[in-house]
Amino acid sequence: MWTRDSFYTFDMGAGTVTRSPGSEAAPHADISNTPMKLVGLHHCAVGDRMTLTVDHALGYNYPILTSAVRRIEVMQEITGYVQ
Repeated sequence: MWTRDSFYTFDMGAGTVTRSPGSEAAPHADISNTPMKLVGLHHCAVGDRMTLTVDHALGYNYPILTSAVRRIEVMQEITGYVQ
């Protein structure tokens, strides 16, 4: 999933999300390029900001509010699940 500034990879089998910041993204080193346990995906729609919570060293239910979602793409489908 692409936002205005970063790329987010959801691994639904592992229940994780990884943020890969772009060159214009805020430098959140604590939450970048490391898989984080996905606690909840609350809102994700093209044109809107995505809101989610993760279990991370910064705290359980750590909230993340992204820049505007630009594109959502399914990378791989596994029997009954989308990854």
